[in-house]
Amino acid sequence: MLNKSTSIKNYFRSRLNVKPLHETIASLASWYETPLGESVLASQQQVLNDELACMFGYHLMQLSVVPYHRLSESSRINHCFSLAPAVVPSAKISTALCDVQGIAELDALPLADESIDVTILHHVLEFSDNPHQVLKEAARVTVPRGHIIIFAFNPFSVMGVAQLLAQFYSSKPIWRRRALRAARLHDWLEFLDFSCLGVRYLSQNLPINHSRYLSHSGFIDRWLGKSLPFGSTFCIVARKDKVGLTPMKPEWDSSRFLGPAPVPKRSMTARSGGAQSAMILPLRRRPKSR
Repeated sequence: MLNKSTSIKNYFRSRLNVKPLHETIASLASWYETPLGESVLASQQQVLNDELACMFGYHLMQLSVVPYHRLSESSRINHCFSLAPAVVPSAKISTALCDVQGIAELDALPLADESIDVTILHHVLEFSDNPHQVLKEAARVTVPRGHIIIFAFNPFSVMGVAQLLAQFYSSKPIWRRRALRAARLHDWLEFLDFSCLGVRYLSQNLPINHSRYLSHSGFIDRWLGKSLPFGSTFCIVARKDKVGLTPMKPEWDSSRFLGPAPVPKRSMTARSGGAQSAMILPLRRRPKSR
């Protein structure tokens, strides 16, 4: 009886555990090539275009489960690059490749502190085995007054309810993800000195993976808008409110030990005794040599 209960616990634990992202990113990227995945990605790209139009800087970093898709197409930042934990083969790489695609662990980014102006986290938190560390690394490399844009699946949606059931009978990694609420991510961001500027809910339509249905039901998203908290995905825009340190020039002039000390001026009368006047001797010419 004990062995049976232990095996049941192990079964549920294996179904609920999230595999490392470098093992599942290829399968996750292939899901975004399905009709439903393309519809979700299109709605996210539209929102991202609106947000990036008001953000400036020097460097933009993209951490996405679709690393070959350039999400920063509308950004005014010149240097945009993508990092992923593994190489993702796809036929769309030749047409949608980012400027730079590097390989790195997302929970230990090989970047200097406060070096990125805009960071995009596209569904990497709920598919990571340590999402809090990934968000912490993204906050570390973001400059003060920089921005982080997070995309995640909404657990309080039709697709979130379907994920609760599909994770027990489907082996696809798209259904093996963490249920990260927008309020939970809001608390994590505030702990990392970020302030949330807004939350937008996307893909209000039913998550039916059929191209004809999705093409004829686009009016549902237009009617419901992005304010109802029942969309399949949501987008959080946060700004880093940590004030950067400004180096100050040391006041060397006020230091009597290291700086030059003023010497008081003394008159000729003071040096000669005060009472007698100074005697000025005429210049003597040097005699000419014979």
